[in-house]
Amino acid sequence: MSDLDKLASALRHAFEVWHARATESPELRDRQATVSVEYTGDVAELQRAGLNTGYNSDGEVSGQIEFRNLERLLAVPGVVRVTMQPNSRPLLDKTITEMRVPWKVPPGFSGKGAGVIVAVIDTGIDIFHESFRTPSGTRILELWDQSATTGGSAPPTGFAQIGRVYNSKDIDAGIKAKPPFASIDDNGHGTHVAGIAAGNGNQDDRCSFPGHYVGVAPLADLVIVKAISLPANSSSNTRDALRWCAQAGERHKHPNGSNKPVVINCSWGWDLGAHDGRDYNDVSVDRILRPSGNPIPSGLAVVAAAGNEGYGDTHESGTLQPAGQPGSSATVPFRMPDYSTSPDPISIWYDGAASITVQLTAPVSAAFPSTNTTGPFAPGGAGSPFTIGRMQISITSPVSGDSRHGNQKNIDITISATPPQWQASTAYAPQASVVPRQTPGGHLYECVTAGTSAATEPIWPLTLGDTITDGTVVWKCMPLLNIRPGIWQLLLTNTSSVTANWDIRFQSNHDEGYPFFRLPSEKGDPPARRRDNTISSPGASRNAITVANYSSNTITSSSSRGPVTYPLGTASGEVKPTVAAVGSDVVAARSRNDKDKPSSCCDQKVVDKTGTSMAAPHVTGLVALMFETNPHLTFEQVRLYLQHSARVDGIPAVETPPVIDPSTGIRWGNIWGAGKVNAQAALAETPPAPNSGGGGQGRPTISMDEAGLGYTPHTIFSRLGDWQRRFGPRPGLMLAAALISRHVDEVLGLINQNARVGAVWRRYGGPLLVRHLLHNHQTPVALLPATVKGLTITTLIGRFLSILHRFGGEHLRGDIEYYREFVHRWPGTDLDGLDAEAVRLGGKP
Repeated sequence: MSDLDKLASALRHAFEVWHARATESPELRDRQATVSVEYTGDVAELQRAGLNTGYNSDGEVSGQIEFRNLERLLAVPGVVRVTMQPNSRPLLDKTITEMRVPWKVPPGFSGKGAGVIVAVIDTGIDIFHESFRTPSGTRILELWDQSATTGGSAPPTGFAQIGRVYNSKDIDAGIKAKPPFASIDDNGHGTHVAGIAAGNGNQDDRCSFPGHYVGVAPLADLVIVKAISLPANSSSNTRDALRWCAQAGERHKHPNGSNKPVVINCSWGWDLGAHDGRDYNDVSVDRILRPSGNPIPSGLAVVAAAGNEGYGDTHESGTLQPAGQPGSSATVPFRMPDYSTSPDPISIWYDGAASITVQLTAPVSAAFPSTNTTGPFAPGGAGSPFTIGRMQISITSPVSGDSRHGNQKNIDITISATPPQWQASTAYAPQASVVPRQTPGGHLYECVTAGTSAATEPIWPLTLGDTITDGTVVWKCMPLLNIRPGIWQLLLTNTSSVTANWDIRFQSNHDEGYPFFRLPSEKGDPPARRRDNTISSPGASRNAITVANYSSNTITSSSSRGPVTYPLGTASGEVKPTVAAVGSDVVAARSRNDKDKPSSCCDQKVVDKTGTSMAAPHVTGLVALMFETNPHLTFEQVRLYLQHSARVDGIPAVETPPVIDPSTGIRWGNIWGAGKVNAQAALAETPPAPNSGGGGQGRPTISMDEAGLGYTPHTIFSRLGDWQRRFGPRPGLMLAAALISRHVDEVLGLINQNARVGAVWRRYGGPLLVRHLLHNHQTPVALLPATVKGLTITTLIGRFLSILHRFGGEHLRGDIEYYREFVHRWPGTDLDGLDAEAVRLGGKP
C-alpha cells in the first residue's frame, strides 16, 4: 500500500491539487491544512514530521501541517490514516428590508440565563458592542481568535497552538483603550449570532435606546471562538474549538465549586461530504456529547444551524442500473455562472459495492477548439489533472470504499482556472506589458497590447469585452482566472453488476459565482430530490440540536432539509432537523466592522440578517434558560423537551410532521423537524434542579399566555407593514409606504450629513416621533398622532418639509410640492381621511 493511501479521500484530492499547482505562487507552496491523524506511537514523532499538534485522545491527534510535509508525516511508522478538516463558512443568506425580532422570553418567566455559558464558534465578536457589556465590565469570559497574532496568550496545552486567547481582563483593557482591538469581527456574522442568543440590548445609538433588541438569554456569560471565515493564510480548528468551549464550564465555575452549564452555538457548516452524520465536524460534535468510555455529560448541549441549501440547487441525486442495462449511465448537467474564479469542488458519493466511471465535459470554446472533456475516469485511474482551455481539472476516485462512511465510495473533482500564458513577442516584454485592471463592475482583467497575444479564452459574456487606450497603446483585456461559464456535464457510468445510488454536491460560496444544477429552462421550485438531504455538517451530527428556519407559517425556502442517511437503529430523537425556529429578518447586534448596512440610519448598532444561522441562536438562548432552570440536564433531555413541546399549528397539512415515536410523542418531518420551537412549553416541561443548586434558580413561574409571544416590529418599514397586514392595502397606507420607500435613503443621508437638516430634525422632535412609531403598540386611529409627549407633529412636519425642500434633490423636491398636503394630513387624520386624499392625488407616486 502506498503511503498516499493513508490519506482520506478529500485530503488526498486536496494534496494532489496542491501538488499540481504548487509552483504557481509562494502562497500555494506554503499552504497548510488542519488534519486529524490516527496514530499508534509517540506524538513527538508526528511533531518532528511537521505536525503542529492539538487535540490528542483515543489514538487520534489533530493539528496543522503544511502540504509539503504531508509525505514526511505519512512515512512516520504508526500513522494509520490522515483526515482533513473542511473549511466551514457562515450559514447566512441576504436579508430583506422588513425585520422583526422573532420571539421573546415568555411573560412571567424570571430566568434570563444567569449562571449559564453561551459559547459561540463563528466569525468573532465586536467586544465594544454594549450588548455584550455591563457597567462592571465585559460579559465575555474568554475569546479565542484562531487567526490573531498579538496580545492575549497562547492557547492552553493540549489545544492547537494557533491564534491568541483573550480573557475578560484583556478585553476590558481593550475596551478602555478604545478601538481597534487585536481581534475584530469584520464579517459581522458572529456578533449578530451572539446578540440573538445572549445580547442584553444595552446599546444606545441615535434612535434606539437600552432595552431593545434583547437576546433570549441576556444574563448569560459568553465564550467566543473566532474560527470561521478567517483571513487568508490563517488556520482554524473547529474540533479543538468545540472541545475548548465544552470545557468552559470547568474553567469558570460557580462560587459553590460546581461547573457552569454550557450551550454551544454552531451557525456554520460544510455542504460537501457524505451527509451521513459521520463527516469531520459531525464526529467532532458527537465526541464531546458522547465521550468514549464516559457517561453523557450534564449541562452541555450543541445547537447547529440546518443550513441554507434548501433552494440552492447544489445537490442532485439519482440511481444507476447495473452495467449493460438501460439506465446504467446518466448525464447530469449543471450550470457554471459568470465570474466564478475560485476553485469549484464537486463531491460525488455512491454505494460502495458499485463502481462508477465519471467524465466531465466543459462547454465548447471557439478559442480553444481542442478537447473539452476529461474522458472517462475510473476508480483508481490515472491522468489527473486534466487541462481544458485555461482550466485545470483534478479528479480523485479511490477503488475502495470509506469505512467511516459505511464503505461508500466517493469521487472528488476540482475545477480551477489557471493564469493565461501570453505569447512572448519582440513587440513587447511580457513582464512589462501584462497589467491588471479592474473594470467599473469590479471584475479583474489582464490586459495585453492588441494583436500580440496567442489565442485566449473569449470574454464571457462577449458583450463585456473592452479595449483600453493608454496613450498610443491599445490594450486588449481578458478576464483573469475565470472558469468557463455555461452548461457543463457529468457523465456517470455504472461498470458493476449492482445498482448504484449516487449524490452530487457543490460547496456554495456567497462571495462569487458557484456551480448549480438549475438550468435556464427550469421554472418553479427545485425538485424534492435536490432539496432533501441537504443538512449541513455539523448539523447532520446525530447528537446536535439542529434548527431549521421559518417565517410565520412558512418554512423558509432556503432552509436545508433532511433526512440524514444514518445507519439502521438510529433513535427517533436524532433525526434531522430537530425543530424549526424563526430566523428571518432578525434584528440583533451589529459589529462595527460589519460591511452590511445597519437596520436604519439611526440604528447603527443593530442589523437584520436572515438564515438558519439566525434561527439556531434563538434555540441556543432557550437552551440556556433551560439549563438555568436545571443545570443537570443532559443534551438528550433538552432535545426531548424541545421536540415534545414543539407546535404544529399553522403548518400546512401536507408538511405537518407526524408522530414517529408513540412512546415519547415526538413528531418529525424532514422539513420542520418536530415543528415550531415553543419556548413556553419547553420551559414548562423542564423539571427543576433537585436542590436548585449549581447556579440554577429552580423552576420559574411561566405564563402560558400565547399573546406574550409574537412579532415586534422594529423599523418604520415593519411598522407600516404591520399596519398594512392589519388594515389591508388601504390607499393612504400604500401611498405613505411608497413615499417613504422612495426617499428614505436621501432623507436619512441629509439628517446625518447636512448640519441644518439634522438640527431641524432634532430641534423639533424627530427622534421622539420615531421612537413613538417603533415602540408604541396601540392600534392607530390616525397614521400619526397629533401630539407626542407635548410635541406638535404638524409643526415638526412643516419645518422638516421646508428644510428638505431647500436641500433635497429634484425628485424629493417635486414630491414635497405635489404631496405636501397629503403629508400635512398625517397627524391626527383617521385612515378614511388619508384614503380619500390619496385617491384624489392618484395613489402611488
